[in-house]
Amino acid sequence: TLQRAAALPLVACLCGSAAIAQDTVVVRADNPPEWGHDIQVIEELRIGAVDGPDEYIFGSIRSVTVREDGSIFVYDQQVPIIRHYSPDGEYVRDIGREGAGPGEYRRVDGMYILPDHRLAILDARSSRISVYDSSGTFLESVRLDGRPDGSNPFVVDTAGNFYVRTMDLRGAGLRREGGAGPPRHFVNISGRGVGSDTIPIPSSEPTSAVFIMSTREGSRVPFLDGPVSALSNRGYLVVGHNRTYALDLRSLNGRVRRITRDVAAERVKREERAQWEAFEAWSNRMLQQRGAPPRDYPSLPATKPFFRGLAVDADGRIWVDRYAEATKHDVKAREPGDDRPPYEWREPPTFDVIRPDGRFLGTVVLPKDTRIYYCSGWHMWGTVAGGLGEPYVVRFRIQPGA
Repeated sequence: TLQRAAALPLVACLCGSAAIAQDTVVVRADNPPEWGHDIQVIEELRIGAVDGPDEYIFGSIRSVTVREDGSIFVYDQQVPIIRHYSPDGEYVRDIGREGAGPGEYRRVDGMYILPDHRLAILDARSSRISVYDSSGTFLESVRLDGRPDGSNPFVVDTAGNFYVRTMDLRGAGLRREGGAGPPRHFVNISGRGVGSDTIPIPSSEPTSAVFIMSTREGSRVPFLDGPVSALSNRGYLVVGHNRTYALDLRSLNGRVRRITRDVAAERVKREERAQWEAFEAWSNRMLQQRGAPPRDYPSLPATKPFFRGLAVDADGRIWVDRYAEATKHDVKAREPGDDRPPYEWREPPTFDVIRPDGRFLGTVVLPKDTRIYYCSGWHMWGTVAGGLGEPYVVRFRIQPGA
């Protein structure tokens, strides 16, 4: 990670299905939750304001990361600027600024604190990684050979090595796993910006049109099934097909630890189904008004897939973003001229937390309109929305249940 440890040979090639089947160890995560039931999420700190000094007013937060001492770094895309706050939420300084020059950035698509406390950021639009010292002074950049791709395209492992998700192979001769077309993969970036080790990513592209809704808790899709993956900072890819509750931890030597859970799939409620069908009908009306042909959306299933996403926290724990039971919420009426259906039937942000050895820690349910960006120990840092939709940076404490 720029003046970092020698690059780890994470994965030169993920094994084919025959090798995986032969070298797979299955672990069941059906133990009683180690964190107990009814886990509480307690807000300890909130940064932000509706009115006041500019450094406490946020517009569109895109990334949050935390240093070991609890210092918080926030990228606000609306300004755009990276702001540094103390562990108590006091503004410290701005880091870098908008632009294309040294130490500047056009858009930050990920931030990490390196083992020696420096800050590394990915500027996808400029195709480079920049590094700042602990006081926020710019040190150096690495240009990337190719454009970063997709959401969460930047990972730093525990040794300080950079990994960037891309689909520009530059003749690497790799095939997409599970489908045709340009493959996507994580590349271990050297100091020259050239990829060394390459980790293929299973294709998650839908085979038919889907409706995607952007919410404060992330993108919401009506129960799309397919492969889901996340790169661990411990050096392996976590992969699962969400129509079954099974996660494969694919190690560098080709061996696989498969973690399974015996849980029931959540049924799609009649009212919830009607809501999504109304959104899809509205989407087609918008397309027709623009002279575009309508989309043929797939029929909604009777039961939901088990999860919509995966993430790995700073401690290597796997957070499984579960599909959960939807409940009806009171929502504000749309503004005049806005004919979108009301988004009333919503699922609470629900996560199963599993250790990489397969031990089930518990199910964490977040407050609505919450998005988590960083988690370590018993604490989580993320964003919540206020009454006017304004974002705040928050620190939560996880309180184990009985």
